[in-house]
Amino acid sequence: MAVIGKIRKHSGLLIVVIGVALLAFILGDFTKSNTSTTDVGVVDGEKISYLDYNRRIEQYTNNVRNQRGQNPSGEDLYQIRNTAWDDIVKEIIMLKEYDELGITVTAEELFDQIQGENPHSGVKQAFTNPETGAFDREQVMLYLQNLDNMPLEQRNMWLTFEKYVQDDRLETKYKNLLYKGFYAPQALLRQANIDKNAKASAEIVALRYNTIPDSTIVLTNKDYEVIYNERKSTLERPEMRDIEYITFDIKPSQEDIQNTSSQMDELMPQFIETTDMTAFMRRNSDIPYDTAWYGLKELPVELESEFAGKEIGFVYGPYFENNTFKAARLMGEMDRSDSLNANHILIAYEGALNTSQTRSKERAQTIADSLTRVLKKQPNKFKELSDTFSDDMGAKAKGGELGWFRDGQMVPQFNEFVMNNKKGTIGVVETQFGYHVVSVIDHTEKKPKVKYALFAINVVPSSKTYQDIYAQASKFASENRTKEKFDTTIAEQGLNKRVASNLQELDFRITGLENPREVVRWAFDKKTSVGDVSSIFDLSDKYVVAVLAKKYSKGIIPLEEAKEMLQLPAMNRKKADMLIEKMKPYGTDIDKIIAELGAEKQTVSDITFDGRNIRGFGQEPEIVGCIWGLQNGEISEPLRGNSAVYIVKPIEHRKSDTENLQSIENEKRSQFTNAVRNNQDFDAIKKTLKIEDDRARFF
Repeated sequence: MAVIGKIRKHSGLLIVVIGVALLAFILGDFTKSNTSTTDVGVVDGEKISYLDYNRRIEQYTNNVRNQRGQNPSGEDLYQIRNTAWDDIVKEIIMLKEYDELGITVTAEELFDQIQGENPHSGVKQAFTNPETGAFDREQVMLYLQNLDNMPLEQRNMWLTFEKYVQDDRLETKYKNLLYKGFYAPQALLRQANIDKNAKASAEIVALRYNTIPDSTIVLTNKDYEVIYNERKSTLERPEMRDIEYITFDIKPSQEDIQNTSSQMDELMPQFIETTDMTAFMRRNSDIPYDTAWYGLKELPVELESEFAGKEIGFVYGPYFENNTFKAARLMGEMDRSDSLNANHILIAYEGALNTSQTRSKERAQTIADSLTRVLKKQPNKFKELSDTFSDDMGAKAKGGELGWFRDGQMVPQFNEFVMNNKKGTIGVVETQFGYHVVSVIDHTEKKPKVKYALFAINVVPSSKTYQDIYAQASKFASENRTKEKFDTTIAEQGLNKRVASNLQELDFRITGLENPREVVRWAFDKKTSVGDVSSIFDLSDKYVVAVLAKKYSKGIIPLEEAKEMLQLPAMNRKKADMLIEKMKPYGTDIDKIIAELGAEKQTVSDITFDGRNIRGFGQEPEIVGCIWGLQNGEISEPLRGNSAVYIVKPIEHRKSDTENLQSIENEKRSQFTNAVRNNQDFDAIKKTLKIEDDRARFF
């Protein structure tokens, strides 16, 4: 179990369970959409069908679910859908690249990657001995020999892992081709050396833009147009929506609280008197019965003081906390160890948990009893017998050793056997996993602990409360069908209007709303117009009514919408033009510009072409370029910069003291290697292809 746990972590895949109910919901929604296609997208002309996409999501299913031990959340589903999409897109694109380049991984090569002398790093990590830190090839062979006897889920996980190894090998070969293809001509290296190491010094005269108050600048459409045309390439955006909405929170009413309090009072006598706490808690409590033992310092603060010095059977409560009525009963006191150490050999049988064994329960018990008799006479044979008989692959890989574990960490029957028997005891324990041949290795020092039952009933909204709040939401939605009415009513009633801006079609998050995907889909529905008010969305703990406030088309942001973000650069350009006009009458008379206009002057040294920075002014690449483009002593015309208007006069251009072209080449090679490692090669290919993402119709 421990080995396959590591394999899950290194599969490089996010995986989730998509059940039949969810699939039916999606296909039902698809039917209602009256669409004639089942494709979720197209990549470079290759269609991705819904079934293939969903199959990929399902393929990623059981690993993460088994790893976490619980079903994925809505947020998990969102992340997994995106991961599945990204993986499919990359595979389609890169498999074509591999095919054109003739890159393959043969069966013999894959065998060598898993079982060879120098296996894949993922194999090494999964089968490394945790005690020695050394790769254990024997465990690989043992694992593969037992693969056919493992549950179907584990076999599928191994196939997924093998595919990961194969895909990673393909990518490694491809990237190695790119790494080896790096070439830097000597002429470019010499220029790079100059750009990096040659130094210039210059006199700089500057009139900063902040010398002109912003309040004195009036921007015209022409001013904005100039900046807009310069920066159009940076103003592209996806299709987006702005919505405004109000929520009707579904919270318990005072009547709900009183009813729950009465229910608690009615059940308290049973809680105090019951002799079968497990059954009582299963029937009545919203918190399951915790049979673990705790030191007093580990208890909640209120219970620590209440339980101190009390006899078994003492009851504290009921009390109200975090919208829950609670009561606690002291169930036991005893001295117990915090940590335990044991070895075991698991003999599973047909029908036991997490096994594909076909042996009968009687046969399993016979084997366990026989092993126990042998080990009581020859305890040193534990590892040998574990290697031969144990069905716990994780412990088997370590000779049956479980190592130290916390009190309560193991299943109760196993835990109590180790706790209640002295060091050196060997015996048989049956659990839901089968029969365990257990050898007690050690305990930590025992100390006082208590066990308690925490009976809890959550206060939840009643059906009447749901109906009352829904009626409020319904009244609001039906009476305010336009944005004007929506806003007016909110203002009149003092309601809290919220805003969600710049939503994109596949977004899954709106701050403050749980699983708001249907709200986003409504906002992007072709039938939804600006100003439309939605019907009621039922989002778990609240009802939501929204209005579509604005639509943004895909493409370059129109000038009117871009004005706010262009205001500062437009203002600086206008200030620059004003300052340049002031400078013109003085020509190249720097002293007069300083005296008459209040310009500042400084001498800056060690300016490199690569640096792009001027000390005291920040990033000014165009000004740096001008310094390197002028001759020594030559005075520039006024230059528009990022923070000021400049006049520059180079004093000296000093050549590079060294010409270590090998060092420059190594630096460029490192930059190239990092770019490839960060998948910039894939990003570059992807930008040249047409990719259509139509998943929003389905999810």
